[in-house]
Amino acid sequence: MARIIIVAGKPGTGKSTLSRALMSELPPTWTMLDVDTLYIPMIVAVLADRGVSLVDAYGTPLLRSLRDAQYAGLLAQAEQILTQANRRVVLVGSFSTELADPGFRERCEARFRCPVAIVETWAPPAVVRKRIDGRSEFWDQMRRVHWDRERTGYAEELPLRPWPVIDTRAETDARSVLQYLLDAAQPAPLA
Repeated sequence: MARIIIVAGKPGTGKSTLSRALMSELPPTWTMLDVDTLYIPMIVAVLADRGVSLVDAYGTPLLRSLRDAQYAGLLAQAEQILTQANRRVVLVGSFSTELADPGFRERCEARFRCPVAIVETWAPPAVVRKRIDGRSEFWDQMRRVHWDRERTGYAEELPLRPWPVIDTRAETDARSVLQYLLDAAQPAPLA
């Protein structure tokens, strides 16, 4: 039984939508931790303190170090929540660096001492750009300004991974993955 579900994917691919749908179906023993929701205030404060705009910070070592701190904090918060009886966690973030590591799931399972379910969201670059253009989230201005560079990180075709990857353009795919994750999150029947 998974005690952690990781909803991963590049920005604009439907992570938040899938996560909200998942949380509406899960019992209250589940907590959702979204890396952007939790850490944007920290990033804003650090950049303001240094007099740097987000657009200007794009691709800098400063932004990279803040990104690494976000994910370290997210995993530490999940670890803390799991110390409470019967608690489970949905983690939401791109996890791009982590997913590139073939041993990421196994390391998470060793760290958290429980099974981890991963699902990755995907949409083609043209769909992602349209979604980003239609929203006003913290990172979106930077992505629009640097789209030529950002676009290179988006696969044109659905990638092959050792976990489910869903095309979020198709509602039926999202529902089937949601059911898969809900099934993975259910307690195993008693023998």
